[in-house]
Amino acid sequence: MGTVFPSHHDVQVGVSGEVAARLGDLVRQRWLAVTGKRIRVPKTRHDPWPPSLSPDVSDVSVGIARTEPQYPGGKGTRKIETLFLDSIAAAQRSIYIENQYLSSAVIGDALVKRLRDPDGPEVVAVITKASAGWLEGATMDVLRSRLVKRLREADKYRRLRIFCPVIDGQKSCRMSVHSKLLIADNQFVRIGSANVSNRSMGFDTECDLVPFREFVVGTFLGMSPGVIGITFFENQVEELLRDPNPVSFFVLAVALCFMLLAVYGFRRWFAGKQPPGRRRVSRPSQWAEIR
Repeated sequence: MGTVFPSHHDVQVGVSGEVAARLGDLVRQRWLAVTGKRIRVPKTRHDPWPPSLSPDVSDVSVGIARTEPQYPGGKGTRKIETLFLDSIAAAQRSIYIENQYLSSAVIGDALVKRLRDPDGPEVVAVITKASAGWLEGATMDVLRSRLVKRLREADKYRRLRIFCPVIDGQKSCRMSVHSKLLIADNQFVRIGSANVSNRSMGFDTECDLVPFREFVVGTFLGMSPGVIGITFFENQVEELLRDPNPVSFFVLAVALCFMLLAVYGFRRWFAGKQPPGRRRVSRPSQWAEIR
């Protein structure tokens, strides 16, 4: 009957229009490089967006960031690594990460630097506590544990929390986190294929999407950053906790909290008046903190 794997959490994004066309170009370029054959560009006069899928946002510019290794005849690109480093460096209040692997040395250095900063952002990561396979357990789990230890040692101002999702009725973190998501300050969002691992930064071929409006960020079509945060966070909470009754109350509380972003200017001013280390990250009651 095969192996029964633990419950699985993932995040995907669907796009249409020009960004979908550009992604199609990338696919055809890769296919040509591997097979030597060209794929015909499809021509259609109607929007192929599936009617059963309701978009969360529309009419928004989207950036494409890639990792492509260097090979004979190709220079390669490390735009995803640059994107990670820039977003971590630019975050003022919060960095939220969901990722299968938290093991990249370069990204780890960037997070350590922000945690050591007296005025740095809060950092929350949702990760898999233990991989299902023995090979991953002997390699990626070891690297992840080492990086988590480094982050904890750098967290002198107590702004770091690392969680794994827990399914009702289970005491251990058995849900596999496969998503690749980063949200900074509820303004910048990146979703894609890249893990926070050394391979995804320079060796594998990866592709991430980044919604943009003006300078850097995912405030969509005049919507406030809090609206985007609610949209993504609500979907994630509902899927992770899988408990409709408590989740309803929790999501309501989250929505109310994000509405307080209307006083963002006052909050920034007030945060600057606090002594270092006073800010704390809340602990969701149905997530298990990894220590």
